[in-house]
Amino acid sequence: MMSGALVIIAIALSICAMHAENPTTRPLGTFTLGPEAPASCPEGFTCNRFSVACPDIPVDATGSIAVEKPTGETKGMILFFSGSAGTDWWQTKSTLAPAFLQSLLNNGYELVQIAWHISWLQSPANVQAGQRLLSCRVATVIKWAHENLYLPLGLKSEPGKCGFCLTGGSAGAAAIAYALSSYAIDRDVDAAILDSGPPMASIGKGCLQKSGYAYRSEPSRLIDVSYGYRPNQTGPGPCELHDSTWEQTWTKNSVETGGTSYNYPATRIHIIIGGQDNVIIHNHADDYLRVLKAARQPMLTWQDVPRMGHQITQSQEGLDALFAALTQGKPAKGK
Repeated sequence: MMSGALVIIAIALSICAMHAENPTTRPLGTFTLGPEAPASCPEGFTCNRFSVACPDIPVDATGSIAVEKPTGETKGMILFFSGSAGTDWWQTKSTLAPAFLQSLLNNGYELVQIAWHISWLQSPANVQAGQRLLSCRVATVIKWAHENLYLPLGLKSEPGKCGFCLTGGSAGAAAIAYALSSYAIDRDVDAAILDSGPPMASIGKGCLQKSGYAYRSEPSRLIDVSYGYRPNQTGPGPCELHDSTWEQTWTKNSVETGGTSYNYPATRIHIIIGGQDNVIIHNHADDYLRVLKAARQPMLTWQDVPRMGHQITQSQEGLDALFAALTQGKPAKGK
């Protein structure tokens, strides 16, 4: 499927070509596929290293891409993005995930997992890039996978059905939401299933410790690394310090206020939230949902899963909901 030789795929596209009606859409970067990386590869997958160079980010991001094909006819492709720093495979530390992934393979879906070597959210030291700019890395990977892995399958896409679909939890949900809102990749995506987030909606409310939104230390540090801070080396950054002078910067970079588009006519957005998760996840995700509703996003559903916590891969009920959302495109009861 992917050769060991370096293959350079330039997919940096002009803003006008990507979204002529929206001149503020940001440009994508350049994806470079590297050699095979079998050592850290999930069982059954084929893995390659890759790098992404994005405009205005002086250091390239690197990661690994894992691909597994179904044994029978292929009906679609699903990309998985993990939460937190995004440096783990989506299935990591889950005893339930292998059976879930196998069920998708049995249903004809090709699976693609993305793991970053250093977080996609990490800006170079002392460079205040911010989450919106850094998400170019994610959007570029999605575009490359669509053009180079999905389109050669020759499948006929149907709006809202997988197709070419994305899923991610927590910060992985934010990664997808940023890519949709600022990089015009919605035209390629049939459905985006977001769980346990995106927690990077209303960043200011989280950093400034508003009731029901307050980030704890670890999420605060994850916010701060996007502005070049290294809490373990330089001490706490502005989010961890609850510095109100940063509120405007956070607003510009929050996933529900910093983007250019929140209406995706051919893309289904399905949000899954655990009933056992922290209330702050519910509230940050709800702020994102409200913006999509205000933009009249046509295919939009919210699903509460009562016994699910924050990690969908640790909940059979959560994985059942995700399976239905990916394979059936079923609207769920909710908001």
